[in-house]
Amino acid sequence: FRYFQGFPPGTRIIFNYVDKKVLEDPRTFYGAANVERLLKKIEEPWNVGLDPSYLPHFLADYNMELVFDEGATAYRQRYFGEGAGKMKGYEFYRVAMAVVR
Repeated sequence: FRYFQGFPPGTRIIFNYVDKKVLEDPRTFYGAANVERLLKKIEEPWNVGLDPSYLPHFLADYNMELVFDEGATAYRQRYFGEGAGKMKGYEFYRVAMAVVR
């Protein structure tokens, strides 16, 4: 995020991240333990997670403001409509947008 903080004001950054809770206890989220095992097996474990409630403060340290932050349930509903109700898993993934101040 340090790289982006010097970008021109108004620059929007869209990124995904994992909820910090999945690092602390993967069983908190359906299917996360399986994903964690796979990532360890391919030597690409999660090493960073963020608490969604802390995200605005995290971004502020990099001269950015949070525009939106959604979990899997919300973005599935947005893009898949009624079909989203049949989807389950990966609720630990989130998508966010920030704007450089």
